[in-house]
Amino acid sequence: MKAWESLASHVVHVITRDPFWTLIATAVLMLMMIWPAAQLSIDASPDSLLLENDPDLKLYRAIHYEYGTDVYVIVAIRFSESVLNQNHTKQIENLTEKFKDIKDVSGVTSITNVPLIYQALEEDDEELISFPTLLSKNVDLDLAKEEFLTNPLYERNLISNNLKIAAFKIDFHENPVFQTLFDKRYLLTEKRAVEALTFNERLELTKINNEIEELRNIDSERFKASLEKIRNILSTLDETEQSFLSGTPLIANDIKHYVLQDIKVFGLAAIVCMAIILLIIFHNVIWVLITLFCAFVNVLIISGLIGLFDFKLTVVSSNYVAILLIFSLAIAIHVVVRYQEELFQADSDFKENLCIAIEHISTPCLYMVLTSTIAFLSLIISDIKPVIVFGYIMVIGLCGAYIVSFTILPLLIELFKPRSKPIHKHYSHNVLKNFLSFVL
Repeated sequence: MKAWESLASHVVHVITRDPFWTLIATAVLMLMMIWPAAQLSIDASPDSLLLENDPDLKLYRAIHYEYGTDVYVIVAIRFSESVLNQNHTKQIENLTEKFKDIKDVSGVTSITNVPLIYQALEEDDEELISFPTLLSKNVDLDLAKEEFLTNPLYERNLISNNLKIAAFKIDFHENPVFQTLFDKRYLLTEKRAVEALTFNERLELTKINNEIEELRNIDSERFKASLEKIRNILSTLDETEQSFLSGTPLIANDIKHYVLQDIKVFGLAAIVCMAIILLIIFHNVIWVLITLFCAFVNVLIISGLIGLFDFKLTVVSSNYVAILLIFSLAIAIHVVVRYQEELFQADSDFKENLCIAIEHISTPCLYMVLTSTIAFLSLIISDIKPVIVFGYIMVIGLCGAYIVSFTILPLLIELFKPRSKPIHKHYSHNVLKNFLSFVL
């Protein structure tokens, strides 16, 4: 690995020879990556969780195609008394009407508007026969109770066995273009699995994917607004009444929220924890700032690349920020410690000590990155799409951490020349020396 060590040392010589232009190039690269990093998208659809040829995804699409949309949410409310109580029945009907008034809701199903087939049929003035509902006149409540508890359509779907929980099925308007686009994409992906697509077919597939992505973004905002209105309605319930909400649009919306929270919380927690540890180790704020800056540069560049490659973030890959920060700081700490060791052991000038330190530590860090890269590369043989994407992200991120630690970090050390405490004067020196003696 002598050639690799010489290359690393030569790179440091070149970078530190004219730090001004290197800093400009770094700043330009960071600015270029801000826009794609801001375009990072979070996807909670089945397509983001499963491979295109996954049999479960094919079954899901077949069921969806045969039985209709799953674009609805279920609201369940637990009352203190029976839902067939006159007051609760009126309340359920009032909630049903409020849910219907939401702009993107296409229909609401509740115990107050479903047909009661056990009751006597109704006939109007035009001799049209229809089934009564719970709000119809002369409804037999005992018979209605029996039907809600025994009719397989209603039993434990719209009402619980103890008659204290009522459910609402809230359907949303679905864009019919979706199904057409999905059908076209399905045909193209099925053909791609058997034979190569033509140039025009590849262009068409790309166009279809872009259109589906645009429609998903529109639907996501639409569902988000509707869910917020539903939650506002449920917030008006009495303290004695509990509400529960579930459904595909809710899961997709909440997963995006959780992913964003993960990125913020875990990323911030990693920065704070590592800053404290670095301050304890180095006793110098400059060392903390330059190592954290290098980690930040790597995360920003990798986030930009993720956006450029159009990787979709999921619950699995959302923690890449915290993990990349840890890996970046680990490599940076190796470089800094090796530089400090060289600084107090050699009589060379500052730049020569820096180049020697980089030369000596480049190979061990390379092995560390290679072994970790191989570990993350093993994820791409998985059958789970988010795991595969996470593997690619981490491989790119590790390579980026290595490059940043052996280019930008030496440059910052050259510019700021932070003070370093001699190793033998550090409080941990005696502790580590005693551990070494014990082990030997």
